[in-house]
Amino acid sequence: MLLIFLVPALLLLVFLSYHHHKTAIIILAGLLPTYLLRFSVFGIPTNFFELAIMAVALAGLIQPAVRSRWIAAWPRLPFTFTLLTLLFILAAAISTFISPHPYTSLGILKSWIFFPILLGWLVYAGGFCALDTGHWLASRSLSEGWSLVILRALLISGVVVSIIGLFQIFALDRIRSIYSVPNSLALFLAPLLVMASWQAIQKKYVSVSPDKGRLGGVLWIAILVMAAALLATQSVSGLLAVALTLLLGIIFWAHPSVRKRSLAALILLIVLATAYLSSTGRLNYLTHPPNSISVRLQLWSISWELIKEHPVLGIGLGTFEPAYQQKLHQRFIQNQNALPEFVFRDPHNWILSFWLNTGLLGLLSFIGIHVFIVWKAVRRPGLLITDYGLLAPALALLALLLFGLTDTIYWKNDLAALHWTLVALLWIAHRRYSRRR
Repeated sequence: MLLIFLVPALLLLVFLSYHHHKTAIIILAGLLPTYLLRFSVFGIPTNFFELAIMAVALAGLIQPAVRSRWIAAWPRLPFTFTLLTLLFILAAAISTFISPHPYTSLGILKSWIFFPILLGWLVYAGGFCALDTGHWLASRSLSEGWSLVILRALLISGVVVSIIGLFQIFALDRIRSIYSVPNSLALFLAPLLVMASWQAIQKKYVSVSPDKGRLGGVLWIAILVMAAALLATQSVSGLLAVALTLLLGIIFWAHPSVRKRSLAALILLIVLATAYLSSTGRLNYLTHPPNSISVRLQLWSISWELIKEHPVLGIGLGTFEPAYQQKLHQRFIQNQNALPEFVFRDPHNWILSFWLNTGLLGLLSFIGIHVFIVWKAVRRPGLLITDYGLLAPALALLALLLFGLTDTIYWKNDLAALHWTLVALLWIAHRRYSRRR
């Protein structure tokens, strides 16, 4: 029954991609949550989002004009970034090869490595074509810049899942929208809320003004909706990540004329959020173990034991849950103090997670990618204030990394796709800057 509706949607996307390829890429950016529409094709598990990425990529591949621009875009990627990305893919492939559960690992390699990176390439190549051809200027919908339109597509998806979640506010203690747990909603919303908030903070100074006329009111509605949904998830880690990211952004990169006002507004919102979490009992729960903090400490302790046993190659892609359960059983047998929390697919810390999933090479290459792109950004402090397309995705990535210190980032379809989309937007911004000089 699901395929009856999805097949026509994919065909329409292919048709659109063939005639307006960049518009199809923009639509892809707004379809991240559709990975939840799962099914199998010839026995291979997949989902609507993966097939949509494949459809747009294949439609571009058969078009000589698009294909030639892809060929031109490839050498413009920085060599260091390309090398680090290839090393990350290699590490994931090695972890799949050594995995005791190869079927699971192959699925993760497909869904959380291959397709997200392919989406990032489509976004980057589409932006490269826009910069180098100028064809996007002929379309009114793209007249404010490729990066800005992609970011808006992401925000639309965030608003939609937020609205769905807010309808649950009287039915659930912690809303979760279309996701299985509240933290999944919070992980998706946190970077999007940072981007939207930064756009509001810097609206007078961005290089391509995103806040003209009616768009200003729409932006504030989007911020309020996503902020309310994030607050209703009661994710303390998510709220702290957003607050700390915006605080750093305001202190170091906000225009002086809006810095004091923005700081005052942020402090007020932090106070209100703290009061709300206190009224729901969430803060009281976190201060009285056993609680989610105790569970995370146990996860980190067992993860470190696994790392000491497998320091170079890790334990295999996507195999943390059975390895964790085995270690936990050993603790019970040895009469060690342990919490009976068995079902966890990730250590809830991105450093431990990448180390265990992709080995030391995967962890170092992932860190290297972010160090490299951050270094590229901070070398241009003047540009950061005036270029929304550069700093917004950088701050969104920072929010994810901060959130990921206590939760599961990247290792999820939408979060992996969001990560590589943000990385692609950063390189588009760098490319735009290099053309200005």
